[in-house]
Amino acid sequence: MGKTKVIQLSDVQRQELTNGHRSGESHAFRERCQMILLKSEKRTSREIARLMSCHKITVNEWVKRFEAEGVMGLKNAPRARAAGDTASVN
Repeated sequence: MGKTKVIQLSDVQRQELTNGHRSGESHAFRERCQMILLKSEKRTSREIARLMSCHKITVNEWVKRFEAEGVMGLKNAPRARAAGDTASVN
């Protein structure tokens, strides 16, 4: 069994993640915030995956993304528009 990686969060990061978990714009973003908060509580990726009904690799990928990009890295990336889509982009 490998070593459990623990994320050390600043007070500001913890508050941003808590706010994101409670009132984030998408369900996916709220779940990702929760994953990082759980990881900061010394939980294993396997345990978080079981709680979140996902794979531990998914948890590890979002942890890496958070470490590289912070809370903004947990948001959904903009998607390319489909060919012929004439809807305006806001």
